[in-house]
Amino acid sequence: NVKSNAQKIHFLMGLLFGWDIISGNRAAELTIHYDDGTEETIPILGKVDVFDYWDPDSIANLSEDKKGWEGTNHLDDRRALTKYSWENPHPEKTISHIDFESALDNTAPFLVAITIE
Repeated sequence: NVKSNAQKIHFLMGLLFGWDIISGNRAAELTIHYDDGTEETIPILGKVDVFDYWDPDSIANLSEDKKGWEGTNHLDDRRALTKYSWENPHPEKTISHIDFESALDNTAPFLVAITIE
């Protein structure tokens, strides 16, 4: 449950098995639910908004505001996550909850963190 108003929401995310996704294909979908029963649906596009976690070089050409995290795992292998930022068209409305769903392409999207402004 969110139970908050927001000007902007940031999502830290990645893909597993995302190297074959066609650029621009829907990898996942975020649905923002408001207390009044309305909702906003946000498509998350492969190789546009989210990239393969195992291929940190795939985000090399992204702007700094879309690079969410770069680091290493426990085996010292490089990894990367992207940040997707969404501007709320209804900041006066209270957000009740957020759904994150796979688009069921041949990839496994995952969401690590959500930050609300």
